[in-house]
This record gives sequence, C-alpha cells and structure tokens, in this order.
Amino acid sequence: MLAKDAGVPSSDDIVSKNLILIVCLSLAIAVLTVIVWFFANGLITLPTPDQVLVHDRLGNPYVVAPEPVERAVFVTLAALAPIMLVGWFWVCGMGRMNRSAPRRVQLAIDVVLPFVAASFLCLLFWYSDFLDIFFFSTPWMKSHKRELIGVALCLSLIVMVWKKPLPASYGRWTAAGWWMLAAIAIALQILPYRIASVNAVTVSPVWSVHLDAVMYPINQVVHGATLIADLPSQYGFYPEIISPIFKLVGVSVLSVTVFFAILHAMALFAVAAIVIKYVRSRLIALMAFLTILIATSLFMYLNGIVEDIYVQYYPIRFFWPAVALLLFASYSANPGRAKLCALGVVAGLSIFWNIDTGIPVMISIGATLFVKPIIARRAFVQGTLTAALFSVVAVCTVLACFVVMRIKAGGALDLGDVLAYQKIFYMTGFGMIPMPLVPDPWQAVLAIYIAGAVTALSGWARGHDRSVNDVLFCSALLGLGLFTYFQGRSHVFCLVLVAWPAILISAILADQTLRAVSKRTTRLSSAILTLPFLMFFSLGTLTFISASQGLFASSERNLSSLKTAKDATVVDELSFMHSTYRGRNCLILSQRQAIYSAELGIASPMKGPGLVETILQQYLDKLVDRALHDTVECVYLGVKEGTITYIDVGDALLKARFPVISTNPLGTMMLLEPAPGTPDQSFPSGH
Repeated sequence: MLAKDAGVPSSDDIVSKNLILIVCLSLAIAVLTVIVWFFANGLITLPTPDQVLVHDRLGNPYVVAPEPVERAVFVTLAALAPIMLVGWFWVCGMGRMNRSAPRRVQLAIDVVLPFVAASFLCLLFWYSDFLDIFFFSTPWMKSHKRELIGVALCLSLIVMVWKKPLPASYGRWTAAGWWMLAAIAIALQILPYRIASVNAVTVSPVWSVHLDAVMYPINQVVHGATLIADLPSQYGFYPEIISPIFKLVGVSVLSVTVFFAILHAMALFAVAAIVIKYVRSRLIALMAFLTILIATSLFMYLNGIVEDIYVQYYPIRFFWPAVALLLFASYSANPGRAKLCALGVVAGLSIFWNIDTGIPVMISIGATLFVKPIIARRAFVQGTLTAALFSVVAVCTVLACFVVMRIKAGGALDLGDVLAYQKIFYMTGFGMIPMPLVPDPWQAVLAIYIAGAVTALSGWARGHDRSVNDVLFCSALLGLGLFTYFQGRSHVFCLVLVAWPAILISAILADQTLRAVSKRTTRLSSAILTLPFLMFFSLGTLTFISASQGLFASSERNLSSLKTAKDATVVDELSFMHSTYRGRNCLILSQRQAIYSAELGIASPMKGPGLVETILQQYLDKLVDRALHDTVECVYLGVKEGTITYIDVGDALLKARFPVISTNPLGTMMLLEPAPGTPDQSFPSGH
C-alpha cells in the first residue's frame, strides 16, 4: 500500500509547492490572456484574401477564417509564459515557498487543491467529444462505456497502491520483454492501414487530398525538379532529403507508404525508449505507451477512417521531434561535444525537413541548454556557449542544405516560397478553424506543459542534476511549439495529433508523484493528482487491448490484399493511361494526379505545385497559361465525379487547344493531344 501521511513539512513537500505555482501561473496566464486579447482586438485588423484564393469548380470561394488576433494572443502568451516562469525561479528560487503556512491554508494545499486540480482536468475532457474519439470509437466500446470506465478506475487504483517497489533499472530479460511488447504494439498500430499499394486507391477524396499532396513533390524531385526553384512544397523540403532512396526503389504508392511506415515505426521506438528510461513503473510505462500509440494516428483507424494514410503528420511532422528528443535525452544523461554537434545537425535537418516542427525542435533544445545553468546557478558562460554551439551547428546545417539545393538547381532559388504555404494558411486563414474559448481539452494539454516545465525548473533550483528534468522542460517547450498545429486548425482530431508530448509528460509526472508518495517525501493526498492521468492511461490500454484482435485481423487482411484492386474506376483509368501515354511526359489534370504520375513513371511537365496544392489563383493561372502555350505532348483530363479536378483548370480552353483523342471505357477521363499545326498564339494568355 502507499505510505500513510507522515506529516511531511510544507517546506519539503515539493509536489504541493509546485501545484501552488502551477495554479498561480495558470491564473496569471488567464488574466494576461484577457489583457492581450483586449489590446490585440483593437490594434490588429483582419487580413483579406483579396481574390487570391482559388474558387472551387462551381465558382464558390473556399472558406477562410483569418485568426490574427487569436494567433497574436497565443504567440504572445507562448513567449511570455516561459519567460515569466524562468524569471520567477531565477529571482526567487524555491525560497519564498519554504515559509510555514497557517493550518487551514496548509489543509487546502494538502487536500482541497489536489482534488480541485484533478477534478478540473477530468471535467475539461468529460464534456467534449475528445474521449469518444480517443477511447470509445467502436460500437462495442460505446455500448460498454460505463463498464470500461469502471474497469479503468479499478486499474488506476491498483497502479496507485501497487506494493512492489519501483525498480531503479530494468533487467536484461525485463528490457527484452518490454521491447518485444513495444514492437508488437507498433506493428499493430501500423500494419492494418499505414501500408498500401495502388490497388488500395479509390475515388475517395482522401487519396487525392492527402497522399497525393505528399507524393507530388517527391515524384517531381526524383525526376529532376528542385524545390523552390521549380515548385513549392507544402510540407517542407523532405523530398530533397529522401529522393535518393526513391531514385533507387522508384516512386509508387507502395514504396512511399512503406518508407513512411518505417519512419513512423522508428519514431515510435524513439518515444518508447524515452518512456522506458524515465517512467520507472513498468505498468505505467506500458499503459502510457499504448495510449501514445492511439494518439499517433491509430485513433483515426479506430474511428473508421481506414483509407486516410495521413502521413502529413505521422511521420512527416513526428519523426524528427521524436528522434531529436531521444538524442537530447541521451546528451543530457551523458553530455559530450560530439553528441551536442550531432544534436545540432538533427535540429537543422528537422527545420529543413519541415519548418513547422523543426523550429520547435531547435527552440526547445536550445532554450533548455540555455535556461538550465541559469536556474541551477551554475556557470552562465558555459551554458551560453553550449546553447550557442548547438544553435550555430543547427543553422549551418540548414544553410548547407540550401547551398546543396542551389547547386542542384543550377540557378537561383525562390526564397519567397520557403514559407509560401505558411503565409497562405496562417495569414489568410485558408482552411483554419478558430479555437474554442469555452472549457475544452486543449486547456488541459497546456496545463500539462506548464506542470512539466514547473517540475523541471524546481528540480534544477534544488540542484537535482537529473536528465529527467531536462527532458521534461524540453518536452514542455516542444509540445507548446507543436501545439500551433492545433491552434491554427482547431479540430479535435488535430488536438489528438499534437498531444503525444503531453501524454509523455503526464506519464513521467504521475510516476514521479507516486514514487514521492511511496518514499514519504510528499503527502499522501498528492496521489490524487495522478488519478486523471492513470484513468487516461487505463482507458487507452483497454482501448488498445479491445481493438488488438481486430488489428491482427486487419493487418493480415491488408498485407494479403496488396495485389487486389478495390476500385474499378482507378483500375480503368490507370489501364487507359498505361496503354496510351507511350512514354510521353503527359500532363495529368485529374484527381490522384501524383499517384497516377508515379505509377506511370513520369513527372508533370509543368513547373509549379500539384493540383491539390494549387490553392492560390496565381498558381492556377500559371498552370493553365503554361498548358496552353508550352510544348505539351498530351493531357489526361478528368471529366466525371470522382476524377474531375476540384478547381477549374480551364477545360474548354484545353479542349480547344487539345482535341479529344480517346476516352477510357468508363468515360471518366479523356486523352487530349494538340491538333497538328495549331499555333499557340491563337489562344488567350491567362484564365
């Protein structure tokens, strides 16, 4: 059983003191939010798209939701809150909280405050659809919701009162068993639907909108194009890094999904290594990791989204943050200049790979290296030099990548396209969804990041030179940076996608709190704080276990059906193109543009983004103008629902320049070829 309350003096009860600080900081942030929001509303005006956003085929403008005020508030708070917190610890340390409090106040700290904090965390989730999406996604889970909550509560209490002492380290056989379980769980997370061949492709929009957007720049770069010289890339410069691999194996739906599945698995193993290193309770570690597996894309499959291989986040936005965090943990446990330089290279590559997640990687690691010596009151100059060396290596790595790309392009790069899509989405509000201002789970996620940062800072202030504090602080800043993905598009799915650092921090904090209670270094009432986290892990474990049988069956079915076509339209269109393109670089203007190009072994003859990424009117105008006036040997034009493009690519003008030669048997796609002797000058320039 947990140790009984041994009357721990308030001056020694770090958990209680940290809880007070977290509550005070949360209140200060709430007040600061109101103040910043008030002034931002008066100073910032909404930007207008001014006709730059492409209209859909029916002429309807796409929905835009600019969020300049909301973003200004978030960025201001994200910058000021850590600075305020670090400043408080540097000026005051823990000394101000060592004074004895009146008995009634101490009673509130010991019992009431932990209970209120735990209840608040639970209520934020209880009245949202987050829990249903995360845990109760299947009909069976929904029909047994109360029973599962009851079982999860019992399991949580068992973990809280577990008699067996927590091990200081894992034995050889225990570690082998952990990694075997982790490997099986990761396989069950990936194999049911993360690997696919072209036979799995259907006319569902998810293939055209999601996978196509990732494959298009890969295919173009493999065939000789250079990003921001020939085309922009919505999700970063990852194609320039991985193109040598695909030049060897070829670009196809199968090769792309297998490659990204491998990266996904590697990132999950990195997270598993962090969990096993810093969560000493084997049971909490296992439950937390199974819960992380649900957050890292499995929840989509469990909610019936079986065709959407959403690699834009997992692994494109997940791989480098997970790997960098593991390398940072290794460096913190055993510092060395070589490791620090390697960490800088990884941070630089992560920025080049995807700037949205690369910047948080660099800032979180650099800030941790800089802040720790300040709070621990150690050599400030040494800490500054360490952070500076890391930053210099990271920046030099990014610059080296651009130099290589400039040499490869053989000409100037359009550096304005580096942040082209960030400007489109964040400045105009294209595809954005405002954040809910009512009580919502996103507030609990931010509270967890505050708790992780406070725990790390208090550990440094007390002179505890344990790498777990470094990892907690770095994870909190990293999670805050990754949170911007949800801040822009505030859909509950996006919140789940960015929640993995919060789950990791929760597992570490719950484990530390229960160990402190068992060692009688904090009061028994502090265990109440762990109950929401243990309930979350328990429900995640039950969800994973209940779905495991179906995941095994789905894995076998998915792998065995790679050669079985699912959609007659896709088969017919591919067969039609295979029999008619005759080795020409044809322009494909249909849904699944990149998928078809890759399977044919050709690239688009046009410079500029793919159809899915053509979300500015100027991009579309250039595409149509080039198609009408450049030397194009043939055009495949989608003409019916499921194949016709979402945007108007000037079908009438194209048919005038390129008469219809033939149509596929199902009548969904036409082959157009230029009429002999037709002068380009007879066609208007523009759209």
